[in-house]
Amino acid sequence: EIDMRAILDKVLAVFNKTIEEKNIEIIARVKCAIFFYSIPMLLEIILYNLIENAITFLNDENESQPTVEITLETTEQNLYIEVKDKGIGIAEEHLPRLTRMFYRASLHSQGNGLGLY
Repeated sequence: EIDMRAILDKVLAVFNKTIEEKNIEIIARVKCAIFFYSIPMLLEIILYNLIENAITFLNDENESQPTVEITLETTEQNLYIEVKDKGIGIAEEHLPRLTRMFYRASLHSQGNGLGLY
């Protein structure tokens, strides 16, 4: 049985130092009224990659208060995960390829292109 609040807290703890150093405001909304079963580690990896991207690509030079909003919500059949930031963004032509293995949409990417895959 999945506790999304606990998973989110665990993932955010990994980024505590960076969040403090960059003075990032984290707005977390967990609306998971329906219980469901899954593999917690897989959900951690998904959240980790989305939050890491949001933090890595923040446009904090133009923003007095960098903010990352995280919403986790269940319906009767789905879990919705939304991570919003005011970062540098992704050009529209890259969107169809974001979930391909090894695809990197930015020259600023430091990883190997597996995060969103």
